[in-house]
Amino acid sequence: MGEPIPLGIASDWRKLILREGSINRYADETQNFFEEITQPVFIISFDDYFMATPKAVDLFAQLTLTKAKKKRLNIIPKDYGLQSIGHMDFFRDKNKDILWSIPLEFIEA
Repeated sequence: MGEPIPLGIASDWRKLILREGSINRYADETQNFFEEITQPVFIISFDDYFMATPKAVDLFAQLTLTKAKKKRLNIIPKDYGLQSIGHMDFFRDKNKDILWSIPLEFIEA
């Protein structure tokens, strides 16, 4: 975290942001394996992250992960004693004791 974004990644993000249909339309132009995913997938969203709202995450899961067995969780920061989580705070060391066990329990089940 905190390192420069490689040019190719920034270009891909721009395509995703500006293209109607976002990731699904872009995936049609590239090699992808979304339709082959049948394994359980744990889909987490954060109530305070404006770019990936719960509604947007649900729509992504519905349209993209059509064959996957989905488990869904929307995390509300205050339910975990946090002011915010947003885009990156889930991954910060300060939240490891509070949040990291959530996906680990899914993986270990």
